[in-house]
Amino acid sequence: MQTINAAQSAGLDTITGSLSVGKRADFVVTNPYSPDAYPGVNPVQQLALTNRAGHSWIVVVNGKIVLENGISTMVDEKEIFKKANFSINERIDRLGLSTAMKWPVLN
Repeated sequence: MQTINAAQSAGLDTITGSLSVGKRADFVVTNPYSPDAYPGVNPVQQLALTNRAGHSWIVVVNGKIVLENGISTMVDEKEIFKKANFSINERIDRLGLSTAMKWPVLN
């Protein structure tokens, strides 16, 4: 893996760069079986180029689980989405805009 070599180059290999007791642990566990990750013939390419945030099962930062089963353990995502929706609707109303779709009716 590149992580230990990069940490050594930066002089940080005593605190990071590998999963060892006492070191900072930052890593991501992804879902390799999502449809847009196929064909899975090259795991490095699959990880680097096709995995997105939605593919993450677990994210650990400095040894602490911050995402588990794709859900944040740090914040209440539903509450954030609720506040974001309220905020955008408040702005739309204040600007006198409409969110109604203007799709043509086809017969």
